[in-house]
Parts: sequence; C-alpha cells; structure tokens
Amino acid sequence: MGTVVVPPETNSDSYPHGYPSDLGLKVLHKIPHDVSKEEFEEWVRLTGEHLDALAKGLTMNAHDGDPVLTDKQPVLDGFIDIDWIYEIDLDNLVFHIDSQPIFHLDNMPPDKVFLKAISFDHFGHRAYHKYTPIQFCYDWHAPPPPPPPPPPLDSLIAYNSCPNRSSTSSIYELLDIPMALSSLERARTALVGLLVTQCMATISVGHYIRVLESVPDHDHISQSMLKLALLLVKFAVGPPIPSLLFIPNETWDFIWIREDDKEGTIYGIAFSIFHCAIVQLDKDKRGTSISHTPVLQFLPSFYARKISTPGIEALSRLGCQSSGVECLAAFSEAYIHPHPHIIHKESLVTRSVIAKVPVEVWMNIGYFILLPFGLVNLASISPQAMSAAANLACYPWVKGYILVDVVGPILPIPATTKYTRQDEIRDNHYQLGCATFTALNGGNHMNMLGFQPGNTSPWRDALCPNGASMEIVVPLMDFGVLPRVFLVTVLGLYA
Repeated sequence: MGTVVVPPETNSDSYPHGYPSDLGLKVLHKIPHDVSKEEFEEWVRLTGEHLDALAKGLTMNAHDGDPVLTDKQPVLDGFIDIDWIYEIDLDNLVFHIDSQPIFHLDNMPPDKVFLKAISFDHFGHRAYHKYTPIQFCYDWHAPPPPPPPPPPLDSLIAYNSCPNRSSTSSIYELLDIPMALSSLERARTALVGLLVTQCMATISVGHYIRVLESVPDHDHISQSMLKLALLLVKFAVGPPIPSLLFIPNETWDFIWIREDDKEGTIYGIAFSIFHCAIVQLDKDKRGTSISHTPVLQFLPSFYARKISTPGIEALSRLGCQSSGVECLAAFSEAYIHPHPHIIHKESLVTRSVIAKVPVEVWMNIGYFILLPFGLVNLASISPQAMSAAANLACYPWVKGYILVDVVGPILPIPATTKYTRQDEIRDNHYQLGCATFTALNGGNHMNMLGFQPGNTSPWRDALCPNGASMEIVVPLMDFGVLPRVFLVTVLGLYA
C-alpha cells in the first residue's frame, strides 16, 4: 500500500519546527483518534489510494524540496543536516521515527505521552522510552507460519530409533563440563558479549534486527541478516580471533561442515539471531544418541542492563570445546597457506635438545608471541611445542593481547528510570558488555579494559586509570573460519 514519509526538517535555532514538539505533533494530529475500527480502516484505505495516485506522478530523481519516490526506507544518514524523520507505515500500521518503529498507528498516544515516549534504547537507537504504556508501543511480530508437512516416515523411524538421553539438557550437562565457568570460558564469553554489543549498537544492525521481528518466514530473511547470523555464530564458536577471514557458503539456510561418517561426537546449532539451541550427536558402534539444550535466548533485549544471555554463554562454552589444533589449522589456513600447514618431522627433533624441552617451557615462550600466526610457527617445532601452541590458540587474541580471564564480575549498567536523561540512555551501550580482562602481551601480565569504539566517558578512565585499555572493533562483513565440526541452521523468528 505504501508509507507516508513526512518531509524531514532541519533542526537549528532558525528552524526548530522539525522537533517532535512541533512537526511531530502536526503529524500525530493527522492520524485519526477515538474513531471506530471501520472508520480507521477507511482512513487507511483512502490514504493508501492517495499515495498510489501520488506515486504515479513522481520520479525517482526529484528536485530538492519535491516529494521523493523511493523503494527504500529513508534514514538519517541519507540526508544532510536532518535530525528527524516521521513515517506513517500503512502496511504494518506502525508509526516510525528516525527509521525505527515506535507506535501502534491504530492506537497513537495523546500529545503528552507522545512527547515523553520518544527516547532511545540502551544501544543508542531511537526507540520508545522503557516506561511507555505498552498499549501504544508497536508490535509487528509475524504470526507463526503454518505447521510444515510431516517428514517422511523413514526419517521418523530413523530419528525415533536413536536413544535420547533426556528431553533437554543444560549446556554443562550436554558438554559434560563443570557448572562453573573456567577462566577460558569467562574470557571468551565476555569477549563475545562485547562483540554482540558492538553489533547491536550499529545503526544498520539495530534497524534490521527490529525489521526481522516482522519477517513472516525464512524465505523473507534478507541476505544481510543471514550473514549477520553466521557472523554471530562465528564470534561464539569459531577461532577466538575477530579478524580471521571467511568466505561464506552460498547456501545460507543449512550448512553441514563435517562430511565424514566417523564415530565420535558432533554438535549442531539451530540459530535465529534471537534464540539458539545446541544439539549433540554421539555415534559409536551401538548407534547414535541425541541430546540437546532447550531454546536459549541469544540476543539481549534492546533495554538490557547486562549483555550476557544463556545463549551467548552456551555458544561460547561450546566454542571452548574445539581443540587448539583445530584453531591452529584455522590460523594457518587464514594467515599462511590456503591449506593447513602445521608439520614437524619427528626424525629431525627426536635426538635433538629441542625434543627434550617440556610443554611448560614452550608455553612461557608462547606468551611472548604477539600475533596468532606465530603460534603456527611455534607448533611446527616439536610435539611439545605444538601442545603449548594449541593451548594458547584456544584463548581470545585481540590486537596482540591474549585474554586469559575476566577480572571481577561484569556489573549491570544503571537502571533507567522515568527521570533518566536522554543522553544518558543513548550512551548506555558504551558501558554494556565492557569487561576488564587479565591479558598477556609480550610476556607481560596486565589488566585490560575492553570497551566499545568511540567511548570517551569518565567511567572508562576510572576503571582503567593507567590507560591500559583496548578498543575492540569488529568489521561486520569480516567473517571468520568456523570449526570443522559444527552444523549451523539459520532459522526464522516466530512469536
């Protein structure tokens, strides 16, 4: 049907009328209030017909000041000196502000509520205030799709023949690991949380995640969101280096990375960006057993006070189960050679002094390595050196620092109240996900504060008075190598 885009206005001392208190209220007053459902639907129909007629006389290249015909939602970045955009979305019955869905079009708030509700979420995106009455807040979640047809009978028979350990298992039960996180798991989970925060604070990602709520089925998920899904999985379970390169497979909905039929344990990940579940398949001579976690929240709420979620922790702990040798192979493939290239000839080192050097010594040498591909060279010296390199390869590497643990608990950001200033709410994402790591660099132990790009707030200097901090930046199109034992299924989201 279409969308009414009110011409954006420049905000300055001379042109204050673009603000919600002026232009925003004028747009609000164009929408029918206190009318019957039939009257509102008639207004939507007539407005849509008017837009269709108007569109016939417009071109894609209008002159300045003329109405613009476009097939893309306008964003603030596309206009110079523009601070506010108001949209009346007739297709979804949503009122957008600055390209973000805010209100129910068929239940718009009164003037005072309208002005108080225009705020930010905790990731700096335009959003309704956390305390906005729920009846006015948009809700465009797509209904669940119809049930799929039943699978073939032989598939059901094969599945039912597999012993299932339990209906669901916790992640530590599934992986048979302690309930408490190890130092490696703490460092990796905190880094994944920091990277997820950076993704969610990105304007385009923050916008498309909300759009994803309205996607009716898997076929309507955009390629950019499928890439984001694989990127987030890579953050959690791939080699713990944000900058590794990865050329995505052309098939996005189902990727089976392990092709052999050997005995052992393999894992699968069902992932929708919002939620995830992990499946474990144990295969031995007696057959295959299946167990899995419940559906776990992966992405935090846009109003979260802490970034950690059960899904982030579960995938991070799963990633820690990859052997260091797998990580070394990924480093070698990405940095040195198109194929894994880690060798050490036993005949050359068996009778030498190198063969007698214990793993602990090689570990201490490894602490002085500044780049991950240096571990590949270390691993090529001897079996003991490979063991040391494999141990170090499991830890996150960022800008030459090896993150070995997290210092203290990661505290939540202050609670948002009705009286919290707008700029404080907008800048919350600079604190979300930030953690102080115990790190190694050139053999030196230190505490490092990991923070969001652009953060210059006073609390950062208070947490890290000696300037030992690192800005962790992850290119959103920089996909890393996934381990060779994981199944990734990108799913749609259903309410």
